[in-house]
Amino acid sequence: TEDELSSAIAGLCKSEEWRSAEYATHVRKGCSNKIREHLDFLVEWWGINRSKTGLQHMAHQRWLMHSVCTQPAAQACSMRSLSWSDEVDTSRCSLCRAITKDVYTMTRMSRHRPTTRRDASFAAMKLRLGDVCDELALHRPLPAGDQEHVLVECKILVKDLQSKFEMLLLNRTAMFARNFCNEEVQLCPWELSTLPHADDGLNPGDKEEL
Repeated sequence: TEDELSSAIAGLCKSEEWRSAEYATHVRKGCSNKIREHLDFLVEWWGINRSKTGLQHMAHQRWLMHSVCTQPAAQACSMRSLSWSDEVDTSRCSLCRAITKDVYTMTRMSRHRPTTRRDASFAAMKLRLGDVCDELALHRPLPAGDQEHVLVECKILVKDLQSKFEMLLLNRTAMFARNFCNEEVQLCPWELSTLPHADDGLNPGDKEEL
């Protein structure tokens, strides 16, 4: 019912799922503020779209999660800033870029700020890094008919370069992430031009969106 949906959305930021994700304080506060500000819109958005499809397909879930933030009523972000159009394939460069974007986003949102590999917070972030391939499809389209191959190659790449990707957990700057795939692991010929949630103002269109 609409009342149940409203209750579920209103309680999202204090849910067990959010607590277990160990988000930073500013993320938790931002979540509460946005839901309080846009609760009626969110209930309408999820209610209408849930009734159409039942949310059973990953592609539709992904579209809903990204699209809700780009609606004028939400006043949050653009498709361009989310890198929604960045499809990933089985090449190591493409996979490295996708993994780097997701790990950078994870470090930006997490309450953990490890400075060395010996920190307890580093161990917690390392566990999250282990899930990056399983969550690849949450953040971008995967090529039709080749999803399993992409996920297999992703896990192979993370295993091969585990210690390198762990560097992103310690050096959490946008500049390091932008140049990680082309300089640190030398899998790509150029840096990342678009980095979701980057704080350096260098994404295409950042100035126009200010």
